[in-house]
Amino acid sequence: GNSQELITGIPVTVGTAEAAAAESGNELLREYGYVCESFGSDTVILRAVPSAVAGTEQETALFVALCEALAEGSAVPLTERCDRAVYTAACKAAVKANTPAGREEDEALVSELLSNPGARYCPHGRPVCIVMTKNEIEKQFGRV
Repeated sequence: GNSQELITGIPVTVGTAEAAAAESGNELLREYGYVCESFGSDTVILRAVPSAVAGTEQETALFVALCEALAEGSAVPLTERCDRAVYTAACKAAVKANTPAGREEDEALVSELLSNPGARYCPHGRPVCIVMTKNEIEKQFGRV
């Protein structure tokens, strides 16, 4: 994964089962961009986090969600449980409707949408933008 090393480690308190899961699932966490080490029975120190969430509140929230997914002994495949945790975090971190944005941010979003076909859908598969013909727009204004 794409990691951002941290100057100082971030201690994250998780349950005992989650801390044990973080230790045993260390390689998988590394694939997502997390580098961590155990610190006591229920605390983990983050040494690197995924670049995408560095400096956001999702930085630790996603880590906790991944540890919970690792600790959960269900029939759902492990990577699927972890991916679900990532999608949930992405959704929570996403820009919500009616959030004011600056011109630079708007332009960056538009260029990402135009250049990256994968960015046209949210993690749940809902479209982020739609195409409307001139005719459809005119209909909305009673011009047909």
